[in-house]
Amino acid sequence: MGRGGLARDAGDLAAFRQEAADRVGPLPAPALRLLEVAELRLAAEAAGIASIAREEGQLVVRFAARLGRAEATRRLGEGAARVSRGLKRFVYVSSQAGGGPTPSGAPLDEAAEPHPLPGYGASKLACEALLTAFSHNFDIRCWIYRFANVVG
Repeated sequence: MGRGGLARDAGDLAAFRQEAADRVGPLPAPALRLLEVAELRLAAEAAGIASIAREEGQLVVRFAARLGRAEATRRLGEGAARVSRGLKRFVYVSSQAGGGPTPSGAPLDEAAEPHPLPGYGASKLACEALLTAFSHNFDIRCWIYRFANVVG
């Protein structure tokens, strides 16, 4: 890593931290915060996270397109389990495709056996199953919403 460049890995970041401390002594709080953000960026990139944002009071994590839906959900669930002490709720936006088409147009409830649509629906159902397991195993409250396509 060159001076002023971005750290490419934890080693680059550790070297920068040491060099900065050698030059100026103990780093001030704002500099330490910047290093923490850099550590978070590296960890997020390694986990396949494209962005982390706070939107309307919610933490929104978006994964890189290269990850499959189930793999991204597994990684997010594992991360939530590690920090679950402060986690109040986990909301997963699924799709009606996870439950599949209804027989003769009858409404479905949670007790109905799912018949997911191939591909997209099956991946959504797999994500729901992963999050249900995390919810039970790590005592995290999890809500899964299956929204219908109302337009198109």
